Amino acid sequence: MRKGQSYALDLGASLVLFVVLLGLFEIYWAQTITQDDPITQLRLEANRISQQLSEQPGIPANWNQSSPGYVGLASERLVIDPAKLASLVSLGSNYSQLKDLLGVRYEFLLALNYFNSAAVNTTSGPAAIGLAPQFDSLAISQQTQTIYEGNRTVLYVVAWR
Repeated sequence: MRKGQSYALDLGASLVLFVVLLGLFEIYWAQTITQDDPITQLRLEANRISQQLSEQPGIPANWNQSSPGYVGLASERLVIDPAKLASLVSLGSNYSQLKDLLGVRYEFLLALNYFNSAAVNTTSGPAAIGLAPQFDSLAISQQTQTIYEGNRTVLYVVAWR
């Protein structure tokens, strides 16, 4: 080999090693930040709850307040099933049970409103469940656009501690 080729191979190998090490450091750093940051944890929790309720039907798919399993509200993606919403509102009277069913680690508030901000009412009452954040709490809100009985609605999820 010529001298110039050896130098190019060394430089190429060094760059590859540097990029790999930089990538590993980035992955480690991102995991460390995510695990310890309370705002990130609340954001992930609010996002998980919102996706679970608005995109999944639950298990069993025809669950109700007498047989809840994995709770979801969707009849199809982003379309809220009125019967499941009424069942969830009924379960809302037992906050600790609902918290366990949803797998929530923090405090939470759920509300389904029409686009004009009017609350959606179900056969079990207004579609607002959970505890409102206290004045001095750390709270993160997640809003998901959904459809309820053919109307555009917004699912509000607030995770707080």
